[in-house]
Amino acid sequence: MKYYYCFEKLQPIWETDEDGESYPSFSPIFPDSVGWLLLADYEKSTWNLYECSTNNDKWSPNYPVTKETYKLIDLAKEEFPPALALMREEISLKTDFVSDDLIAFEKLISDVLKKYLAMKDDNKFILAEVNNEEIGYLYKDEIYWVLGLSAKNPNYVKWVSDDYFVYTNHIDDFLLTQKQKDNLTIIDYLDMEI
Repeated sequence: MKYYYCFEKLQPIWETDEDGESYPSFSPIFPDSVGWLLLADYEKSTWNLYECSTNNDKWSPNYPVTKETYKLIDLAKEEFPPALALMREEISLKTDFVSDDLIAFEKLISDVLKKYLAMKDDNKFILAEVNNEEIGYLYKDEIYWVLGLSAKNPNYVKWVSDDYFVYTNHIDDFLLTQKQKDNLTIIDYLDMEI
């Protein structure tokens, strides 16, 4: 299996819901032999960042990331996954970056990733086991990064999923000691819900 990080634009497509009704949507256009995971998107840009995997030796991405960005993403995946999730969240919330320039978008991604990778040794994030399963994204006995307490409700925590999204769940959904709970800080810039 080969892995790539690349940029691609969303294209208009038609999807079908469970009732057989068609509706317009947007998706990257990759061959069926290529699996993909969205790593970063920005509302004011048509470009998105993806991780792609394939056994197809003839395929390569049209818009691969630079070597520097590739190394940063790999480093985050291997050593500090919260950096990818926080990068994704920050970029999706940006209001001061208005550009469809791919080079500018990649620089933004690299700069934000560097910022969060620099936090690796200076944070109070916790690796915690799941106590209460939620089918589809939170699995019992798995371990996830817990980032901190929700500013809107300190009975909820922000945590990082396997696909680098930041979600909010009740603090009791994780097996945390009282000391760990007391050490969690409030994460107020990620409170879109709860």
